Amino acid sequence: MSRQIRMNPRVAKGQPCLEGTHIPVSVFLELFKRGYSIERIVSECYPELSREDVVEAIDFMIDWVRRAPMYLPDLVDQKSSESSSIIQLDGLKEQ
Repeated sequence: MSRQIRMNPRVAKGQPCLEGTHIPVSVFLELFKRGYSIERIVSECYPELSREDVVEAIDFMIDWVRRAPMYLPDLVDQKSSESSSIIQLDGLKEQ
């Protein structure tokens, strides 16, 4: 069973971390971006974690990014979305 993601203002400046660690989940996404495989992350960087822990962290970050426009409306460029054909996520229809 993988660890849950927790946020605590006293741990890692409140960033989401794997439960029981001080490892922000963004670290795994950064390593993944740099070309590390999940297996390499576990074997070389964090042997105390399981493959499922790393997958849980990456899945959390993917979900976080997917939901960001909903919580950060100031970052959404309204002009470009009106003038281009965009398929929106979460069941919203195509423009």
